[in-house]
Amino acid sequence: MEAHAQFLDAGVKVLSTATYQCSFRTFKRAGYSEDEAKQIMRKSVRIALDAATQKQGQVDVQRPRHTPVSSQSAFDPESKVKPKSPVTSPRIALSLGPFGAMLSPAQEFDGFYPPPYGPKGYSGNEGASTEPEGVNVNSFLDVQIEDADHDDGGKEGRQLDPKHQRQLELETASIEALTQFHFERLMVFVDDVETWKAIDIIAFETVPLVREVKAIRRAMGMVHQVIRERAKRRKGIGEEVDRDADAGMEDLGWKPWWISLVFPNGKFPEFDLRQEEQGHVRIHLSVADIVHAAWNWVEEDKPIWGTPSTDRMNATTPIPNGLGINCTKLEEIPGIVKEIQRVGKWPIQDDENSVGESQRPWLVIYPNGGDSYDPISQNWIEDDSESKRGGSPEEWSRTLSKLGRDVLKDGFWGGVILGGCCRTGPSHIRELRKALDLDCAT
Repeated sequence: MEAHAQFLDAGVKVLSTATYQCSFRTFKRAGYSEDEAKQIMRKSVRIALDAATQKQGQVDVQRPRHTPVSSQSAFDPESKVKPKSPVTSPRIALSLGPFGAMLSPAQEFDGFYPPPYGPKGYSGNEGASTEPEGVNVNSFLDVQIEDADHDDGGKEGRQLDPKHQRQLELETASIEALTQFHFERLMVFVDDVETWKAIDIIAFETVPLVREVKAIRRAMGMVHQVIRERAKRRKGIGEEVDRDADAGMEDLGWKPWWISLVFPNGKFPEFDLRQEEQGHVRIHLSVADIVHAAWNWVEEDKPIWGTPSTDRMNATTPIPNGLGINCTKLEEIPGIVKEIQRVGKWPIQDDENSVGESQRPWLVIYPNGGDSYDPISQNWIEDDSESKRGGSPEEWSRTLSKLGRDVLKDGFWGGVILGGCCRTGPSHIRELRKALDLDCAT
């Protein structure tokens, strides 16, 4: 509560819950039961809500939360579309880390996931062996590379050799396992009406793998279906059900959401096995690969926008309302944003209506304060100069504020959310708030 209060005092408009590493897996490792894990995860949301409520000076902590009518109104704290409550409170963002954040050592910066979530778990003996088994790897052998001799544009209709076929099967199983991980954790919050009502935004953070981006979209599609079915039951559509068991489910509105990616040293962690190593340096997947997975990849159904209309809620791969970059050094971010804008292609909402001006994705930027994280020692290694660490809070905030202002001028995004990740604190946010207020005044 005190940590939330300090950030609220600094002027935050979006308050993240302390749930980033929460999962059944992490709580079990710490000796907690599944029921205890659920209670703690839900309580974390309540603590954030209570902190925001107390900041506004309201007595009624049970006040109804709003159901955003669009990504614009939900993401913009200054939107003209306001919640039906006496005071506009900071948005509550449910913070959800990647599967790698649940591992020990943590793997959100490298993405070395054990089977079935990935090809191979992290090995501390990297470099001690030249055998393939001794090399850390985070991607499967690519089977979808287009060959100049093929006009079919993909793997369909092509005969794969046994090795590629097996890798395809393993990658598919990996996406399925990651989908289930994210879906089960999301349902902890969906299954409790008051908790779900308290959440304004869902933030998937520090995602290091393209296949996990796809899995998150699939998991959100499954949540779509759950909400849709419960809404139908409340309206008496379909088979008879216990109405009391579904009491309050009519309030299960959809939530805007974003997927935020991580770029340690300016590179996306996942390796690109379509390309040979340059010397002993591995090639990483490009921004184009990431954007395709987030916006243009389609599985079984047409992609839909993040806040769906009722007749589109059965889509299996919804598109996030926002795309983010977090826990990345500030100096690396401008180039990444420019590349996203260069290669980004708007998805088609349906056959008749393209994504419009008001429905453009939001960009979410919350860099770290500099330094590098060592997952083995679980410590941050300080850079050798203040400039490499992102500068003072004042310098960091001025640079980030200018970046946000420049990005808005490009006209590519529906809006921009700015904040801080690891190695930043209330002082950074306070200075960022001042810089943003100054920008607005000028």
